[in-house]
Amino acid sequence: MTALVNSGGTLQASYIYDPYGRYLSGTGTLLTSNVMRFSSKPWIGFQGAATSGLYYYGYRFYDPYLQRWLNRDAIEENGGSNLYGFTSNDPADWFDPFGLTLKTNIRFLLCWLLGRCPSTLVYPEGSPELEEMKVSPGAQRLRDEFYRRGCLSVQGFQYSTFLAAFETIVNPFTADLSSTAFQVGGFDGATATPHGDGTVTFCVQNTAGFKSFSYHRGNDMPYRRGPMANVYQTFCWAEQIDLCKCNQKMYFPILQNAPPAVVEMRAY
Repeated sequence: MTALVNSGGTLQASYIYDPYGRYLSGTGTLLTSNVMRFSSKPWIGFQGAATSGLYYYGYRFYDPYLQRWLNRDAIEENGGSNLYGFTSNDPADWFDPFGLTLKTNIRFLLCWLLGRCPSTLVYPEGSPELEEMKVSPGAQRLRDEFYRRGCLSVQGFQYSTFLAAFETIVNPFTADLSSTAFQVGGFDGATATPHGDGTVTFCVQNTAGFKSFSYHRGNDMPYRRGPMANVYQTFCWAEQIDLCKCNQKMYFPILQNAPPAVVEMRAY
């Protein structure tokens, strides 16, 4: 069940669904006007109807009456052989908040275990791994450090393995075992580089090796290629700088170091 209330707490619309989002019943003056429905996704109704339509998940459309996705998974077989699947049909226990992938962690783990991964992986814009890293707890901490420093360059930023384990496994508000952030864990040497066009480029570099997967209880493999050999991952993306978050005393270092103004007082 979902509901819509106004600023005074008065119920304006309520909806009851079956487990797959099929509308069963509802009440309220805004029953058909409200577009945010099941799973907090926008409802694309047919001619304003409350009982027929599609949900839009950003990458795919979902029909609750057919209980099927109308579009194939945007990452194709990288998310599994079933191109119309979603979290292995178990959304109560697994998460896929951006409609991207559940199985890339498993795919990467097998690739690393068997030694079939290239030694260097640079994830391009639009890839599911990069999209998930952009909204990861570690990326947010790098972003916060950039703004804390007044939108100046950040070099060598560290995000500890144990903090990453807490935020991706334990913390109920940020944990997501299906996310790329869980596979990456902690990292060091991350950077934030502002540009003159008002954008900033964030880069996270990670070494996926036996040492990181064992939470520093073992050493990385001595060979460059082969089972469990190190894989060097790079995630870089650009964002528009939010100038409202910048500390002006640091963002304008010239003003910060300028001598105080001298006012000459004369008597006439």
